[in-house]
Amino acid sequence: MLLSNLIFSPLLFLAMSTKLGFSEWPFRTLPDEDFVRVWCGRNELKERLDGIFKGLFRRPMFQIYLVYGDFGAGKTHSIKHMLNKYRERAKLVASELEYDVTIRTFRQLHQALMSRLNFEVIQDWSNPPAKGSWHDFERFVAGVRSDDPEKQTIAMRWFTGEEKGKRALSSIGIRSPADNVDTAIRAFSHLTKLAGINNSAVVLFIDEFQHVDKLNKNWRERILNGLTKLVNSSPRHFCLIVSFRLRMPMKILSIIPTSMTSRFSADPFVEIRDFSREEAEEFMKCLLREFCTREVDDPHFPFTSQSFDVLLDVLEEKRVEFNPRSIMKIFGYTAERFEDAGHDPPISGEFAKVTSWSYRA
Repeated sequence: MLLSNLIFSPLLFLAMSTKLGFSEWPFRTLPDEDFVRVWCGRNELKERLDGIFKGLFRRPMFQIYLVYGDFGAGKTHSIKHMLNKYRERAKLVASELEYDVTIRTFRQLHQALMSRLNFEVIQDWSNPPAKGSWHDFERFVAGVRSDDPEKQTIAMRWFTGEEKGKRALSSIGIRSPADNVDTAIRAFSHLTKLAGINNSAVVLFIDEFQHVDKLNKNWRERILNGLTKLVNSSPRHFCLIVSFRLRMPMKILSIIPTSMTSRFSADPFVEIRDFSREEAEEFMKCLLREFCTREVDDPHFPFTSQSFDVLLDVLEEKRVEFNPRSIMKIFGYTAERFEDAGHDPPISGEFAKVTSWSYRA
């Protein structure tokens, strides 16, 4: 399911939520960090993703999953929901990145991913690096676990390759900067080993990776070869999740190099499908239930079953696929018009019908 930020003033936001009986505005069409806790419908998909994340700890070998589906299907929210859930439950180290073509080298991609890691989790891991580990990595861990914010910052900047000053690094005992790809990958490999020692794992999530196909051949190959090298350096306690806005998995195979596909698990593809009409209705009932502050018997409230039918009919007539984005967009549009009209709920089928005349999918 997808959720998003809408741009309203705080007072208007509260007024809208209160008028229709919502704790917060529920109709969100972009990923929203504050709402990744919400999951509606798609029990089969939820079970599959739960199995993947639980498997990180039961089967600690490297795993890669390729998530695909149409625009608005809920790919990003689905993965973010699980990352949020297991970050808290299993002290998971994770990073999320929406890929775009301004990232043209593997070094840029790696640095962007590493800078988004939740390093604070390392403080919760009680076990130290293995004996005889790399000296600079040991000092990095000590720096992150320090009570001194300055030392923490220097340590994290070393890991991401941003800190190259000898004076700063020597202040936490690090001898050399991680300023090249091989050293950066070595640091990441040691992080995954430390995660294993602490019964955890590292997950990297790269969203919208179909855009890598827009790069010229040399840039694309360098990024993909670098990813392959990263994968090969960390054969355990590491999961790579890559999302594509594509309908067919065969297109993904034309992007991912053979050197990486050889590392695939038995079933690496995760399809995020559009809803059936019945699933769309259940999805919206669940969403309303999550945000409704009133005790009501009708699961459609503040809509009615008639207004549900009208709005879903409109999507069918316009040949719009039922997915979280399209459903929340038309229901949110109708709710906004209802608020603007100053009416009290419920939203009738007749109001939904009249409002839908001006709706553009």
